[in-house]
Amino acid sequence: RIDAQWQIHFAGRVKNEAEYLQQRLTDVLGQAPQLQVGISERKARTIQVSVGKQLGKNKVPETPESYVLEITADQVTIVGSDNAGAFYGIQSLLSLFPAEPESSVSVPQLLALDSPRAEWRGMHYDMGRNFHGKDVTLRLIEQMSRYKLNKLHLHLTEDEGWRLEIPGLPELTDIGAFRCFDLSEQNCLLTQLGTGPSRDGSGNGFYSVDDFIEILKFAAARHIEVVPEIDMPGHARAAVKAMEARYKRLMKDGKKAEAEQFLLSDPEDKSVYMTVQNYTDNSMNVCMESSYAFVDKVIYELQQMYRKAGLKLNIFHMGGDEVGVGSWEKSPACQQFIAKTDGISGVADLKPWFVSRVSALASKRELAIAGWEDGLMYDANNTFNRAQFANDRVLANAWDNIWEWDVADRAYRLANAGYEVILSHATHLYFDHPYEVN
Repeated sequence: RIDAQWQIHFAGRVKNEAEYLQQRLTDVLGQAPQLQVGISERKARTIQVSVGKQLGKNKVPETPESYVLEITADQVTIVGSDNAGAFYGIQSLLSLFPAEPESSVSVPQLLALDSPRAEWRGMHYDMGRNFHGKDVTLRLIEQMSRYKLNKLHLHLTEDEGWRLEIPGLPELTDIGAFRCFDLSEQNCLLTQLGTGPSRDGSGNGFYSVDDFIEILKFAAARHIEVVPEIDMPGHARAAVKAMEARYKRLMKDGKKAEAEQFLLSDPEDKSVYMTVQNYTDNSMNVCMESSYAFVDKVIYELQQMYRKAGLKLNIFHMGGDEVGVGSWEKSPACQQFIAKTDGISGVADLKPWFVSRVSALASKRELAIAGWEDGLMYDANNTFNRAQFANDRVLANAWDNIWEWDVADRAYRLANAGYEVILSHATHLYFDHPYEVN
């Protein structure tokens, strides 16, 4: 039986994890158990938290994020293979507690040896379509930690919204983060998904730089890596329209070079296409150098945010999915690009060219690259050549696994081609889809 008179003893390197345990116990018990640095092996009424290789006769699994948890009559001992393992041992202890606060709680005596079966235990959160805010994001991260999930794939941009402040490109959020009734789309994007006619309608908003840094720190304290996704070259309407508004503003001021610096669309493009979501103007133009200047600018600013949070950005997710068939076919910029570029024979070569360029930009910044499966494939059966990527790691989210369409084997095709595959199956893992095959 544990109450607030128990003490938490911890090895110095797991101070953050011990403080997390103290806060959670305070929530349950109504008082804060005392924290003490240093392990006292035989002291009764203590919770001991450390990192090591052995707990009594039990060897701690060597796999990262593993732990041993032992509960005896008067002591709880948690030994992790690393800090994450110690944290997950704490979560297993907390999972034995009641949901409602009590002054003391009874937990069973037990011995648990635990290791993760999958190193990527992820949650994908679409903030692009509708923005839910920082507080909801923090609440999700807290719940993820209780389930021992360790990757938050944060979908930050979409056709319907851009959700992260990028210093130097204010239009992305001033215009791209809001939907309202404005046919010119110089003040906001046209209303979508039930937002209504005003900027204060539901689904509008964005993370400020400070918000995002707070989210990164909060997640890191719970051993969750935030993987940011900037979806392109398709699903990019919010960015395309925001940069068109920037272009018009600067051209009006006579600043042509500055106006064209981050432009994502060819003003003379007459291409005709329609995406699955019924968009006809959401593809970033992959033949313009300004598109790559934009990508590099965004990656740079993301890296700066991670650094300010005391972290390192490891993976850049470039989306790549559902590019409208017919994009760029009647773009003068692309016709000129195809004519003068070796290795580009036609429009079908443009998407793999774009992916290679973006992967090179990420590699230059020592980042792994990730994309949705169809962003890494020519068609349902043929993946891009893995050798075209400069990155040591290329990750693929396999999602479009509809058996009736004969595309259920894409995860295998990508894995066999050398990609690291994250199972993200629409049939069984999308929370907004019915839980059935048909």
